[in-house]
Amino acid sequence: MKLRPATPADIAAIRAIAQLPQHSALITDEDDAALLAYIGDPNSRLLMIEIGADQTAGFALFCELDSRAKAVELRRLALREVGRGQGRAFVQMLTDYAFDRLGAQRVWLDTNFDNLRAQKVYTDCGYQLEGKLRAHGFCAPLNCALDQWIYGILRAEWASQRI
Repeated sequence: MKLRPATPADIAAIRAIAQLPQHSALITDEDDAALLAYIGDPNSRLLMIEIGADQTAGFALFCELDSRAKAVELRRLALREVGRGQGRAFVQMLTDYAFDRLGAQRVWLDTNFDNLRAQKVYTDCGYQLEGKLRAHGFCAPLNCALDQWIYGILRAEWASQRI
């Protein structure tokens, strides 16, 4: 797996991945204008994940790069194919990127309360459950608000795993 910055030519692939049935209730499918705004925003990094020769495997979006506390949000992440054992390596690669390349002191993300697969991957990668926001995230396919769970990892915790 390798990461590269997204370009406007990647928008169709990002939206196609977000619209896959396994992701539709879990990932916000943002419109083209929003994705273009992330690409042009110096406080965001929209990245493509590739496996092999230019095969788009997924995408990820970091936000809040201007945080004075250097608390970077990993706002969106998705692999095209799930259940193939790549999730842990994917999240670890993104976490390494946040600390190594973005200079984060803390990386945080949220997930739906019922996304057990993601929760396991996050805890396996050293993230800790930090809190729960009740009826916070709107799920368009289900037409309701869902509880969001907040996970985070500090630079010191990440560094201790690398030894």
